[in-house]
Amino acid sequence: MNWFEDGDNAVGIGKLASYAGAFGPKSATPEGRETLGREVSPIDWVNKEQPPVYIVHGDADPQVSHTQSLRFLKRCAEVGAKCEVLIRQGVGHGGWNKMTEDTARMGEWCDLQLLGKQPERALTFGVSSLPSTPLKR
Repeated sequence: MNWFEDGDNAVGIGKLASYAGAFGPKSATPEGRETLGREVSPIDWVNKEQPPVYIVHGDADPQVSHTQSLRFLKRCAEVGAKCEVLIRQGVGHGGWNKMTEDTARMGEWCDLQLLGKQPERALTFGVSSLPSTPLKR
Protein backbone atom coordinates (compact mmCIF):
# COMPACT_ATOMS: atom_id res chain seq x y z
CA MET A 1 0.00 0.00 0.00
CA ASN A 2 1.66 3.16 -1.20
CA TRP A 3 1.36 6.26 0.89
CA PHE A 4 2.78 8.67 -1.63
CA GLU A 5 5.25 7.45 -4.21
CA ASP A 6 5.09 4.22 -6.17
CA GLY A 7 6.72 1.45 -4.18
CA ASP A 8 6.45 3.35 -0.89
CA ASN A 9 5.16 0.48 1.27
CA ALA A 10 3.88 2.29 4.34
CA VAL A 11 1.57 -0.24 5.97
CA GLY A 12 2.08 0.70 9.60
CA ILE A 13 5.61 2.07 9.14
CA GLY A 14 7.24 5.28 7.93
CA LYS A 15 4.64 7.99 7.39
CA LEU A 16 1.93 5.66 8.72
CA ALA A 17 3.78 4.38 11.80
CA SER A 18 1.26 6.03 14.12
CA TYR A 19 -1.45 3.90 12.48
CA ALA A 20 0.35 0.56 13.02
CA GLY A 21 -2.32 -0.61 15.48
CA ALA A 22 -4.99 -0.29 12.80
CA PHE A 23 -3.03 -2.60 10.52
CA GLY A 24 -2.70 -5.30 13.19
CA PRO A 25 0.13 -7.77 13.78
CA LYS A 26 0.84 -8.32 10.07
CA SER A 27 2.45 -4.87 9.94
CA ALA A 28 5.26 -6.03 12.27
CA THR A 29 7.29 -7.81 9.55
CA PRO A 30 8.26 -6.98 5.96
CA GLU A 31 6.51 -10.15 4.74
CA GLY A 32 3.36 -9.31 6.67
CA ARG A 33 3.37 -5.74 5.33
CA GLU A 34 3.69 -7.06 1.78
CA THR A 35 0.72 -9.41 2.28
CA LEU A 36 -1.34 -6.76 4.03
CA GLY A 37 -0.54 -4.17 1.38
CA ARG A 38 -1.85 -6.47 -1.34
CA GLU A 39 -4.98 -7.20 0.70
CA VAL A 40 -5.92 -3.53 1.12
CA SER A 41 -4.56 -1.90 -2.05
CA PRO A 42 -7.34 -1.12 -4.57
CA ILE A 43 -5.09 -1.80 -7.56
CA ASP A 44 -4.82 -5.45 -6.55
CA TRP A 45 -8.61 -5.85 -6.70
CA VAL A 46 -9.24 -4.37 -10.16
CA ASN A 47 -11.31 -6.68 -12.36
CA LYS A 48 -13.52 -6.49 -15.45
CA GLU A 49 -16.72 -6.95 -13.41
CA GLN A 50 -16.07 -4.04 -11.02
CA PRO A 51 -18.28 -0.95 -11.16
CA PRO A 52 -17.01 1.94 -13.31
CA VAL A 53 -14.63 4.30 -11.47
CA TYR A 54 -14.31 8.10 -11.79
CA ILE A 55 -11.30 9.71 -10.09
CA VAL A 56 -10.49 13.41 -9.62
CA HIS A 57 -6.94 13.95 -8.35
CA GLY A 58 -4.77 17.02 -7.78
CA ASP A 59 -1.29 16.84 -9.28
CA ALA A 60 0.14 18.67 -6.23
CA ASP A 61 -1.36 16.26 -3.68
CA PRO A 62 1.22 15.89 -0.87
CA GLN A 63 -0.45 12.76 0.53
CA VAL A 64 -1.21 10.56 -2.47
CA SER A 65 0.71 11.05 -5.70
CA HIS A 66 -1.51 11.47 -8.76
CA THR A 67 0.59 8.73 -10.36
CA GLN A 68 -1.39 6.32 -8.16
CA SER A 69 -4.55 7.26 -10.08
CA LEU A 70 -2.74 6.86 -13.39
CA ARG A 71 -1.52 3.40 -12.35
CA PHE A 72 -5.09 2.48 -11.35
CA LEU A 73 -6.38 3.68 -14.73
CA LYS A 74 -3.72 1.64 -16.54
CA ARG A 75 -4.65 -1.48 -14.56
CA CYS A 76 -8.34 -0.95 -15.39
CA ALA A 77 -7.50 -0.69 -19.09
CA GLU A 78 -5.48 -3.92 -18.88
CA VAL A 79 -8.50 -5.90 -17.63
CA GLY A 80 -11.21 -4.04 -19.56
CA ALA A 81 -12.71 -2.18 -16.58
CA LYS A 82 -14.17 1.30 -17.08
CA CYS A 83 -12.26 4.15 -15.47
CA GLU A 84 -11.77 7.85 -16.05
CA VAL A 85 -9.23 10.09 -14.33
CA LEU A 86 -9.35 13.89 -14.19
CA ILE A 87 -6.09 15.45 -13.00
CA ARG A 88 -6.54 18.93 -11.54
CA GLN A 89 -3.37 20.95 -12.09
CA GLY A 90 -1.81 22.80 -9.18
CA VAL A 91 -4.03 21.50 -6.38
CA GLY A 92 -3.49 19.11 -3.52
CA HIS A 93 -5.64 16.73 -1.50
CA GLY A 94 -9.11 18.28 -1.94
CA GLY A 95 -10.32 21.85 -1.77
CA TRP A 96 -9.97 23.61 -5.13
CA ASN A 97 -11.98 26.26 -6.92
CA LYS A 98 -13.42 23.92 -9.58
CA MET A 99 -14.68 21.30 -7.13
CA THR A 100 -18.33 22.16 -7.79
CA GLU A 101 -17.74 21.71 -11.52
CA ASP A 102 -16.02 18.38 -10.85
CA THR A 103 -18.94 17.21 -8.71
CA ALA A 104 -21.35 18.02 -11.55
CA ARG A 105 -19.11 16.12 -13.97
CA MET A 106 -19.14 13.14 -11.62
CA GLY A 107 -22.95 13.30 -11.73
CA GLU A 108 -22.78 13.16 -15.54
CA TRP A 109 -20.49 10.13 -15.23
CA CYS A 110 -23.02 8.39 -12.98
CA ASP A 111 -25.88 9.28 -15.33
CA LEU A 112 -23.96 7.71 -18.21
CA GLN A 113 -23.07 4.56 -16.27
CA LEU A 114 -26.42 4.03 -14.57
CA LEU A 115 -28.91 5.52 -17.03
CA GLY A 116 -27.08 5.50 -20.37
CA LYS A 117 -27.57 9.29 -20.61
CA GLN A 118 -24.84 10.86 -22.77
CA PRO A 119 -23.31 14.07 -21.36
CA GLU A 120 -22.93 17.21 -23.50
CA ARG A 121 -19.13 16.98 -23.17
CA ALA A 122 -17.95 13.47 -23.98
CA LEU A 123 -16.14 11.49 -21.31
CA THR A 124 -12.68 10.25 -22.25
CA PHE A 125 -12.53 6.87 -20.46
CA GLY A 126 -8.90 7.78 -20.00
CA VAL A 127 -7.08 10.72 -18.45
CA SER A 128 -7.73 14.42 -18.86
CA SER A 129 -6.08 17.37 -17.16
CA LEU A 130 -7.55 20.77 -16.30
CA PRO A 131 -6.12 23.81 -14.49
CA SER A 132 -7.38 24.89 -11.09
CA THR A 133 -6.25 26.75 -8.00
CA PRO A 134 -6.47 25.75 -4.35
CA LEU A 135 -9.17 27.30 -2.19
CA LYS A 136 -7.90 29.76 0.39
CA ARG A 137 -8.53 28.46 3.90
